[in-house]
Amino acid sequence: MMNDPIYKRLFSFRRLVADLLRAVGHPDWLGEVDFDTLDKLPAEYVGDMWQQRRGDAVWRVRFRGDWLYLLVLLEFQSEKDPPHAAAQPGVHGPALRGARQTR
Repeated sequence: MMNDPIYKRLFSFRRLVADLLRAVGHPDWLGEVDFDTLDKLPAEYVGDMWQQRRGDAVWRVRFRGDWLYLLVLLEFQSEKDPPHAAAQPGVHGPALRGARQTR
């Protein structure tokens, strides 16, 4: 899709990701997010079966003394596809495991 590279570029900016978290995050826990530690991670990884994968955007930030990993998924659908949404954790979960292994 034509918009994919544009959105991937937008979500590569630290300020935009921080502003997004501030906009959607709950005030009760936002105060515990250390936005100075927001760190973009490689979105490329190798799966358990040696397949190469590439995610959209993976970030980490310190939250309550630990790392919180954020996977920004940019999926554009031309029509509704509920089973597609349900499958996303299995498809993109390895990206988070890969991100944790790189640090």
